[in-house]
Amino acid sequence: MNSVHAYLEYSNDNFNLCVDIHMNGKDSLILYGPSGSGKTTILKLLLGLLHPSQGSIRIGEQVLLDTNSHISQPAHQRKIGYVPQDYKLFPHLSVMKNLTYGMPRPLTYDHADFLNLITDTLNITNLEERNVLSLSGGEMQRVAIARALAIKPNLLLLDEPSSSLDLELRMSVRNLIKQLHEEFKIPTIIVTHDQQEALALGTQMHVLQNGEIIESGEPNQVLGQPEKIPTASSIDIENIFEATVTSRDATNGITVCQYHDLNVEIPLYDIAIGDNINIGIKASDIIVATEKPSNISARNVFEVKVTKIYNGRSGIMLECYAGASHFSVQITKSALDELAILEGQTLYLLFKASSCFMLKP
Repeated sequence: MNSVHAYLEYSNDNFNLCVDIHMNGKDSLILYGPSGSGKTTILKLLLGLLHPSQGSIRIGEQVLLDTNSHISQPAHQRKIGYVPQDYKLFPHLSVMKNLTYGMPRPLTYDHADFLNLITDTLNITNLEERNVLSLSGGEMQRVAIARALAIKPNLLLLDEPSSSLDLELRMSVRNLIKQLHEEFKIPTIIVTHDQQEALALGTQMHVLQNGEIIESGEPNQVLGQPEKIPTASSIDIENIFEATVTSRDATNGITVCQYHDLNVEIPLYDIAIGDNINIGIKASDIIVATEKPSNISARNVFEVKVTKIYNGRSGIMLECYAGASHFSVQITKSALDELAILEGQTLYLLFKASSCFMLKP
């Protein structure tokens, strides 16, 4: 399996990009970040559709680009499969002619066998003679992936692979991409805004902001408890607040911090008493109770008043205050109904110390 290394510098108008990417042959790398952060630009630089001011690209032992040595393979020689957001299928051609476009004729037996394997795996054999304009969104997606695989790529690039599909098709495409990655063992880079897609498909993740990688790691770690404030903001961690360290308990692995009038317990970090730090906690990690609980393991229990209730992207959101201390909490619609929570009501919030994480600037 081929490893991938790419160092890329690129400037255009007021946008500057500088990234260093390392992948082993088993990696499925997620590029995550807001629009304009550089995700699709990286794909185009890898493909040779854009040209970096400085950089190098190596896949296995093959050097595709080295600006210092004046090496730059043209896009059609790089053997990189690409599935753009809008698929870019040729509307005047059949599915099979889309798959074989640009291939030498006649096809070799090996290539024909590989093509048959792809169409069987993607379940599109029955679509081969159809015009692509007659296909559904899910069928077009599978044909676009098949075309990218047909060249036997050394690297596969997927740009927002399920963004235009409904929920059911999105889940199907994710399962398909995972299956293809495991079966064909091609290093893959996936651009996505979707956290669930990143968790389902990625083995590694880079978070981009303004053309730079601001945080890297396994998706469940980066999305669950990021290390930096810009990352936490970009992945919509709902609670980020500043607090002052008041005590440290090395025996029990606890740090106590003052958040306005509240003493919040978080894991033990290498910080000093008196330090001002930023703390993050996901709204979904906070539990709600209508009565003060007792005999529980959660280290943080606070009485709050609900000031606002509204529909969020992933559930019902409660905005709560304990004095000047603010918390956003996510619950289900059924929990809201069963607990009969209303604006102005007093509740108790519970969360574990381990649900909290310190954020660096």
